[in-house]
Amino acid sequence: AKVAPCRSSLVFYHKKLRRMQIFAVLASISGLAIFLQCFIVEEPLVEMLTGFGPAHQVCFTMALSHWVINIWEDWRTRMFLAQGLSGNTAGGLALFPLNLLCTPPRIMQVMYAIHHTVTIFAYSYSLITHRLGGVLVQGLLFEMPVVFVLRRELAVATEPSPAWLHNEDLVNIHWLVTYAAFLVGRGCSSVLWLLSVIPGYGADRLQDLLHVEDLIAYHTFAVFFTSLNCRVFILLMCWHGQDAEKARSRNQVSPGEAPSIAKATSDRTQ
Repeated sequence: AKVAPCRSSLVFYHKKLRRMQIFAVLASISGLAIFLQCFIVEEPLVEMLTGFGPAHQVCFTMALSHWVINIWEDWRTRMFLAQGLSGNTAGGLALFPLNLLCTPPRIMQVMYAIHHTVTIFAYSYSLITHRLGGVLVQGLLFEMPVVFVLRRELAVATEPSPAWLHNEDLVNIHWLVTYAAFLVGRGCSSVLWLLSVIPGYGADRLQDLLHVEDLIAYHTFAVFFTSLNCRVFILLMCWHGQDAEKARSRNQVSPGEAPSIAKATSDRTQ
């Protein structure tokens, strides 16, 4: 009686991950295209901060719909969200201090819910005011590393697991590409923020271009997502370490004895 719900939940989880993959790819491509267009205008920094047009409106509406749906999807798949993390991962620091109060799946659900809520507010703000469009393009670029994170998450939840998860070298290559995408896709926003607050050209232009409410929203979003990125990078390193360790372990046992990740995940939810 317990097997069917878990199996159906796992099927829904796979569908969720594939839908997220489609969004991540579309967001990355469209965000990169809009971002690169900033460099062909007379003042790139101004365009990166305040640009808003039909392309922004379409992409932001897509992103807004994605994150609203994702809140519901995360609730349906909350038992899978920890992806192998425990309260003791990285010496207990990976999820500290929430691991003192909650289980890893609940912690990840709360963290995702907070992220999704702030992101929904950010895109809604830009769509309503037609301001900060250039800033929110950085949110589309945030999806670049997510493309590879979802590849790994889907692989871990698949039975049998893909061959690359059994090879430590391939695992390391996957994560090196993920880190590179993280630096490119998420580092740009931090650089833009720093350039815009440096005394002189950036800070002065920021005061001239943005309303008071825009400045408050801009710095709030910047601090929140920069802090979040630091936490996310720690989680990526933890998952990298887990994958590398499991790849080494698989090479020490026969194929028939290799542990089933998807089965283990499903068993933990029963």
